[in-house]
Amino acid sequence: YFPRTGLVDRRFNPRMAGRACRHLNSALAGDALQGPSLRESKLPAGRVIAAEAIGGTYVLILPERTMTTSSLPVGGILPGTSGLARCIDLDSGRITRTSWKRGAGTASAIELAREVACAFPLLVHVTAQ
Repeated sequence: YFPRTGLVDRRFNPRMAGRACRHLNSALAGDALQGPSLRESKLPAGRVIAAEAIGGTYVLILPERTMTTSSLPVGGILPGTSGLARCIDLDSGRITRTSWKRGAGTASAIELAREVACAFPLLVHVTAQ
């Protein structure tokens, strides 16, 4: 047996990286990112990468360990002052919905109505109401 670190294992079962690519591709299909608008921020237990798109703002959470958060730095690229957020677990493909509002006293963060748990990469699609 030789360890492989690709998208599939030796029996062609998808690994976590393969599932993440599949779910990320499905979530971003049909929506175009607008220019070089990637913004990276740090969280206490991981990183956040935000990108502006025609259909809203995408926030990718890359946890270093299992974490929960209700506040996300988005680098000032917001589609409005409040709206809806789709949280997509990139490992399982499970989608949860919650509302969001602009963070108190800052234009570069959003507050989700409920905490989201991240054990694997999570994509949050933020749209205005």
